Amino acid sequence: MFHSHCKPQSSWAFPAHRAFTNAMQQAYFQGVNVAETADNFTIEVALPGFVKEEVSISFDNLLLTIKAEKNTSTEEKTTQYNRRGFVVQNFKRTFEVPKNTIVASDITAVLENGILVVTLPKIKVEKTQNETINININ
Repeated sequence: MFHSHCKPQSSWAFPAHRAFTNAMQQAYFQGVNVAETADNFTIEVALPGFVKEEVSISFDNLLLTIKAEKNTSTEEKTTQYNRRGFVVQNFKRTFEVPKNTIVASDITAVLENGILVVTLPKIKVEKTQNETINININ
């Protein structure tokens, strides 16, 4: 199962692991798409206005955490008043990765045009061929 943790706690599942209906019910959360193919899991996050230095991704104990934080401040001075303002934007989302499905060192991420794409390649499992075993009866 592949879960996403945020407030309120939600459960995102990939089709191969669980019905995808939970993900559809969680569509009201900030722009996050989660997908699965035969080769990988992909997480897309809308992070408009953020640059690479403001985004961090960590993977620990089967939890992939994406954080983004932007602090901006402005100051306007005139002879009549002094005004100062600031804006804090932050985003944090944690996804639980299914056990024994990926290798952490193979995770890649690209931030382009306000969209972060995190790719988690699956472990390649070699398919074995069916073999017929002859039984000798003495």
